[in-house]
Amino acid sequence: MKGGHEQVKFDDFDSEATPIGSSFVVKSIHRMATMLTRSTVAELAGTGRFNLPEWRVVVWLNALGTSSQRRLVDLTGGEQAQISRVLSDLERRGLVQSGQSAQDKRARVFSLTAQGADSFADVCPDVSQLYGRIDAVLSEAELAQFISMLNRLADALPGEESGPRPAR
Repeated sequence: MKGGHEQVKFDDFDSEATPIGSSFVVKSIHRMATMLTRSTVAELAGTGRFNLPEWRVVVWLNALGTSSQRRLVDLTGGEQAQISRVLSDLERRGLVQSGQSAQDKRARVFSLTAQGADSFADVCPDVSQLYGRIDAVLSEAELAQFISMLNRLADALPGEESGPRPAR
């Protein structure tokens, strides 16, 4: 058991026993997402710096430099209200700063402060170690096949397309 939850893998899944109206593939993806979320939450809890929604925002701000709230909503998969609260809280704690967008004077853009970048740098090795263990189990060929399959599954969703989303 890790994080108070039994680690159930996929050997116990019976594709023949999938309920009507359900999907074996979707059920498996949900289970994996839950396992990954629990592991990430446990890792972040050990640092005392970020919760999961905050971490998702900080990761993207670190990668992008600056971003609009709308773009962060798209990239993190969070809800507009949730990301708004996260950004407000991070800004109040001095980890994020906001300013006026050069492209759209009505919009605000967000970036990490020096303190936010330092906090990210402090936490990143712990989370990277967790994610590195996950990445290490796949060979380059398996990773390419995995990405290809994910793109095919994403293409099956209404309104979704594989590859990066256009900037907003």
